[in-house]
Amino acid sequence: MIEETLNKALKHKRLSSLDYERLLTITDETQIERLLSIARKIRDENSKKVLLTPTLSLKNRTDEGLIKDINLIEELNIPRVNFFRQYNSDEDVINACKIVKQNSDLKTIVSITGEFLFDSVEELSNIGVDTICCNLGTVNNEVFKNTAKTNDTLTQRIKLCQNISKNGVGLSSGIVLGIGEDIPDRLKHLRFLSNYSTLEEIPIISYNTYPLFPTKKEDVYPLKEHLKLIAVTRIMYPKMTITIPTPIFKPKCYEAFLNAGADSITTDNILKYEQFLEIIKIINDCGLNI
Repeated sequence: MIEETLNKALKHKRLSSLDYERLLTITDETQIERLLSIARKIRDENSKKVLLTPTLSLKNRTDEGLIKDINLIEELNIPRVNFFRQYNSDEDVINACKIVKQNSDLKTIVSITGEFLFDSVEELSNIGVDTICCNLGTVNNEVFKNTAKTNDTLTQRIKLCQNISKNGVGLSSGIVLGIGEDIPDRLKHLRFLSNYSTLEEIPIISYNTYPLFPTKKEDVYPLKEHLKLIAVTRIMYPKMTITIPTPIFKPKCYEAFLNAGADSITTDNILKYEQFLEIIKIINDCGLNI
């Protein structure tokens, strides 16, 4: 049955919910590798380019320091900058995006939580911000409540994603793995994202890749499970940007993510020149380019 489902995916035939669930429950190593190979093939048929995005915090950052980083990003021929959820107010984000638009040709993506105001989204739209990332994390409300560290709610984030699309801004919204969700939750989440008209990017995040998250050793999310969801997301959304946020630089993981069908890496390590060169080498070794 798994082989039949894999063949359907390879031939671009429509898969059922049961088909996708079968793919996410594969345990045989040969079948997992075939799944990843199919996802790579689908990605490469659409594009062999990888989007690199440096992640910048706005806390304690001066305008001059921001402009310096913007100039460096352009020198490295990186097309986009991301402002992560480390800022004091919506106004900090808006001002930073204005600086980028006034001083460069870079595209901008802003990562926000459900506490961000609708009026602020509209202002970002007015100044030409390209993408806003509001990760739902999970569509299982009980799981969300158990992991939320701020006052926002899943309902707020869903409404915020709707507002982003309503304003015509590209939406990035994805999944956090290893927070208590199960396979049906993940598939429900992937299908739910199709409701947003401006969805253009799906980040797939492993909970334990973030040092500040209190992950116990026995709860570390297996890389193979991460890779399977990347591959299934690629099959479900053939032309979608699939982003892997990686705050910690692990070359073997970068290669594995790309070989599972991902085509976008967001990290705060890109501006470290030696690591930038190593990332470029990994991308080239995978037969891809930026």
